[in-house]
Amino acid sequence: AALSAALERGELLRGVAERARQLGHEIVRWVAHDEESIAMCPRCSARIYVRLDVDPPVVDGEALDELCPR
Repeated sequence: AALSAALERGELLRGVAERARQLGHEIVRWVAHDEESIAMCPRCSARIYVRLDVDPPVVDGEALDELCPR
């Protein structure tokens, strides 16, 4: 069960990072604690926040809504 949850988390985070990349952001690493993950574009500091302990997961942040200015 833990491995399956980790695979699902990785799949979700890859998809979210790809959405940000389509707006020009560079998402290179995630910081995770319990059911929360945060990433930041090093070029413009736009963030992504993902919370997995709710259904559907909470996915938010300016890196998913705004173009990277750099």
